[in-house]
Amino acid sequence: MKTPTQILSSQVNAGLTSSAGIRKLFEQGIALKHRYGAEHVYDFSLGNPYFAPPQFVQHALQELIANPSDDMHLYMPNAGHLSTRQAVASHLATRDNLPVEAKHIVMSIGAAGGLNVALKTIINPDDEVVIIAPYFIEYLNFIKNYQGIAKISKSNDDFNLNLDALEQAITPRTKALLLNSPNNPTGAVYDDLTLRKVGELLRRKQQEFGTTIFLIADDIYQHIVYDGAIVTPVSKFYDNSLIITSFSKDLALAGERIGYIYVSPACVDNQRIVEGLVFATRALGYVNAPSLFQLLIAKVIGLPIDIKLLATNRTNLAQILTQAGVDVRLPHGAFYFFLPVPTNSAVAKNNDAEFCRFLQEEFRILAVPGSLFGCSGYFRLSYSVPTAVISRSEDVWCKAIQAWHAQGCAT
Repeated sequence: MKTPTQILSSQVNAGLTSSAGIRKLFEQGIALKHRYGAEHVYDFSLGNPYFAPPQFVQHALQELIANPSDDMHLYMPNAGHLSTRQAVASHLATRDNLPVEAKHIVMSIGAAGGLNVALKTIINPDDEVVIIAPYFIEYLNFIKNYQGIAKISKSNDDFNLNLDALEQAITPRTKALLLNSPNNPTGAVYDDLTLRKVGELLRRKQQEFGTTIFLIADDIYQHIVYDGAIVTPVSKFYDNSLIITSFSKDLALAGERIGYIYVSPACVDNQRIVEGLVFATRALGYVNAPSLFQLLIAKVIGLPIDIKLLATNRTNLAQILTQAGVDVRLPHGAFYFFLPVPTNSAVAKNNDAEFCRFLQEEFRILAVPGSLFGCSGYFRLSYSVPTAVISRSEDVWCKAIQAWHAQGCAT
């Protein structure tokens, strides 16, 4: 009989054994809550919006269900309902001051589905996709799905783009640069000057190599920013742009899997690319984004998002961590802290996996090791959690950090 290793494909087997993964931590948190009670578990592992969708979303959904259209639950063109794509295009045309039309939009099954569709459309085996470390862990899997090669470029110490390192990472085999701003896991927001320089760099490299390089923007956190930070669409700085987003985080619709791909009107051969995106949507078996939530998005896109709860969580958790002795850097976007592991002489320097194991086993705090994001020595905390979890965690964080330091002093 074959062993499990032989039964699985090599790619899936490697994915299962390479790391525990964020999702496994989340599932362990559920098990701990069942065992000890939810009030005794402090789960900061997953970027899973805890708050209910805004009232305007709930009202729009109720209206749709109360007044169903004949095609509400039927197939539609693979790119999505025309009415939804027109609504998205109208919103983007106003936002970007570009001639965006429905023909530039493909509705997707969340941002993850959109990224897979885009990568399948543009990359051939051994094409390189440059990603910035720290990065969202699934980018590696998405790129491998289509036999592409992830080329890692490290950010600066403040998690802003290191343009010199980025230039070194771009080669004649580079097919795309994948940017995520606001960034998961760091919360960094790339400013206009940086993005303008990225556009200049990509144009220069296209000319040098005689190739087409796409700029893929994962804009899933675009509406979650603080302290006056501004997210400017990359299409304003570079023509060959594909912008991918979803409504999972800002509208708390993570489980509904609804998003879109936006091909800049200035992008080379943009209609051929859209045709490719539509084909990839079918070939991957997605068929189309969820019909009901496409119709919902047409009603609510562009309405203002309230992030007061997230901003309050950010402030409160930062104060608790600082008091506990953690070196805190406030993120400008998204809803994560990405923090250096406190020094402990009892373990290897900056051992993030050991630190997160210690938090979980000794204090039932769930944090994600930075090494999963390509940046060891750090840990990630999601503050998209109920405010009560943060309040209850104050004494636990102080005890946990004291115990971590004491462990080092005892050796």
